Amino acid sequence: MHRVVRSSVLKNIIGKQQKMKPTKVIGRMFAQQESLPKLPVPALDATLQKYLRTVRPLVSDEDFEQTKKYVEEFRKDSGPKLQKFLEERATKEVNWTSEKNEVIVDEKPDLAVLSGVPEEQIKTRQVRIFLPAKNAMQSGTYSQRRWKIEFDTQERWENPLMGWTSTGDPLSNLNCTFLTPEDAIAFVEKNGRSFKDF
Repeated sequence: MHRVVRSSVLKNIIGKQQKMKPTKVIGRMFAQQESLPKLPVPALDATLQKYLRTVRPLVSDEDFEQTKKYVEEFRKDSGPKLQKFLEERATKEVNWTSEKNEVIVDEKPDLAVLSGVPEEQIKTRQVRIFLPAKNAMQSGTYSQRRWKIEFDTQERWENPLMGWTSTGDPLSNLNCTFLTPEDAIAFVEKNGRSFKDF
């Protein structure tokens, strides 16, 4: 981002006032920006292979085979069109990925259970849905209160497969906030948990 310095009035040597146009001042950080090469667009095949490598551990064998079919279909049909569009955009923009990184999600996703905690330890726990007390500070940090969920406490759990016992509660640091209690209830029920009255 370039800063613009505006000088509305300058006195010249004779003492008269003269209006000036805004001057673009480029700081040290962006001084060589124009001489840098543009961010390259990866090849379509490389992108699709990376996608398949990424999705493989997350899906079943049947789903992965179906995903491979979808990828091949994309490679033949709309993939080249999208690739051409991105390459054209890369010639015009400093960073072709900008403005494309924001995604709006309509539905809250499932809680990713990649922590190694056995499912029975997570599914059997009750959740407390509550609205935190108002902040006594006037800083405005928490001017809008949000509904939260909190798991009942569980000090230890065992993992017989790995042969060890935990020293703390893996869900104690989980922080989920919701706009309404209905959103929190829907999230809790979607993840198969019961909840206490709020």
